[in-house]
Amino acid sequence: SNRLESLLGRIVGTALILNGLEPLLNGVGQLGSMNGIGRFTLFVFAANCLFAGVAGWTPLARPAFISHGITVMIILALTPFGFAQYLGDGQRPWVWWALGLAVVFFGMSTTGAARYFFVVIVSSGWLAVFGFVMGTANSDIAVLDALYLAVFSLTIIALVDLVRASVARVDDANSQAISSSVEQARVDAIERERQRLDALVHDQVLHSLLLAAKADTAASRNAAAQSAQQALLALSSARADRPQTASSLGLCQALAKAAAKLDARVETEIRGADSIIIPADVAQAITEATLQALDNAIQHSKASKIRLSMIASGGRLDFSVLDDGEGFRLERVPRNRIGISTSIRE
Repeated sequence: SNRLESLLGRIVGTALILNGLEPLLNGVGQLGSMNGIGRFTLFVFAANCLFAGVAGWTPLARPAFISHGITVMIILALTPFGFAQYLGDGQRPWVWWALGLAVVFFGMSTTGAARYFFVVIVSSGWLAVFGFVMGTANSDIAVLDALYLAVFSLTIIALVDLVRASVARVDDANSQAISSSVEQARVDAIERERQRLDALVHDQVLHSLLLAAKADTAASRNAAAQSAQQALLALSSARADRPQTASSLGLCQALAKAAAKLDARVETEIRGADSIIIPADVAQAITEATLQALDNAIQHSKASKIRLSMIASGGRLDFSVLDDGEGFRLERVPRNRIGISTSIRE
């Protein structure tokens, strides 16, 4: 979704600058009929188009597009006062060529009923200004213009909403995939722990029961009691240790299995991963950060190969995610992107 909004901002910003030339050139052609107010509104429009167009390439895109839409609406309201003499019948004032994209880009930058209200206001405003205030002979054309403006604007806004909804569904699917991988790693760890406990029960508890069943002398009963005591101590120790630590080998194996399920391009490398005991909360943090880094590479790098390397040596764990894709500059990642700052670094 963030990538889509960034792309939309750049497209809209460029379109504003290029499209702004058409109403500007028409306005220059109508300068002879304008007074000071009309010339001032034309200058304001040109400056606002340039500002909003450049802002489209920055995080200020949305407020800039909203500002542009409101500015054009105000210019429309001032249009009758900006002409020393009205234009001929059927000849539209220059602001007409600015209305369509201004309404569309305002609607793309807002949510809820505000954007539909804005479409109605601007369409009705054009009908009133061009169809009645600037000459009732234009009323038939103004009605068609207003309907065209409303239908055109609502259609484009609806299409953008459909694209955004589709992208949001992709985001949800990615989030669910990551959550599923984290859950799978947790389940794998629990299953390995269950198997360890099963082996402990089999090796010590059943052995103690067999000794007790066969104990028919004081010495054999004493031996059975000691075996049972050792089994109880072993079970208590296993239960106490379970939620507190994880082995680096188990962590790496679980991550390798989860990574393989995310994407077929992911290759894994594990070296020396059986030598370190890791606190459970650290293991969880490593799991989530690693899977987030993998998801970033899968979704954004356009790579043909992605490699997850997990190395344990000298009491140190080194996890790295590398790919042969486009790459990026860390310092240029927008501050509103939380994948790296929150899901990985924190």
